[in-house]
Amino acid sequence: MDFYTLFVSRVLGGISAALMTTSIIGIIGDISDEKNRDKNFGTFSAITSLGFIIGPGIGALFSSIHIRLPYFIAMVIGMIMLVINLKLSIPHIKNEDVPKNKNFKIKFKDLKLYLLPSIIIFLLAFGLAAIEELYPLYLVDKAAFTSINIAAAIIGGSLLGAFTQYFLYPKISKYLSELSIITISSMYSIVILFSLLFLNSVISLILISWIIFIGFDIIRPTITVYLSKLVQNKQGLAGSINSTFTSLGTLIAPIIAGYFYSQNINAPVYLAMISIVLSILTLFIFPKK
Repeated sequence: MDFYTLFVSRVLGGISAALMTTSIIGIIGDISDEKNRDKNFGTFSAITSLGFIIGPGIGALFSSIHIRLPYFIAMVIGMIMLVINLKLSIPHIKNEDVPKNKNFKIKFKDLKLYLLPSIIIFLLAFGLAAIEELYPLYLVDKAAFTSINIAAAIIGGSLLGAFTQYFLYPKISKYLSELSIITISSMYSIVILFSLLFLNSVISLILISWIIFIGFDIIRPTITVYLSKLVQNKQGLAGSINSTFTSLGTLIAPIIAGYFYSQNINAPVYLAMISIVLSILTLFIFPKK
């Protein structure tokens, strides 16, 4: 397998993942009423996070048998998903307040409404990717982390993040609005990232790794719920906006962060903090309605 074949396969895999994520978000938005929307999106985010925890471990296990075996396992899982989805009956909750619009059009007024969540999604995805993609390397360069140390840091943080999304987020959403949750979680992330700059021991870095991404873990389902409520009967559009701007931020951030990382090891942390500050400022500058 040459580089270009691998490159094309990764592009196809990315397109497939984006299509599925968009559809899943749209389906969850369609079948959720106002009472269960927060819980459903929180559960979706938690399950997704759990998959990212289990997947690499299983992939590493099978790759030790044969380097291509994880691809065949993924193919089998994809076929099982296809069969399940073909037989799956999706219930729709009828919303009397939202008239059906067969001629789908996006007005300029609607674009202004979607501008705020689009910018927030991009900035936060950029900030998360800037630190997350280089985080294992950052830990190695800063405190000479071993593979076991990295596993303890990443798995612990991922498990706590999944727990937060499933149990904590639905409770928080009962008392605070989506934009308030995003603001508070963003401020939390800035404080934790700032603290990261002053830690150097292995133990302290492992412990902060468990809580460093909790703010992002709460923001992820929150912005999805906010966007889902905003678009009303255009749930597919909500999924598309979410996936597009998340992918855009995730694509650009590692390139920029990687360039500056070679000059300053803390550059990804600074970039993440700057993007979060910009997202908070955006919440106050742009109209919410």
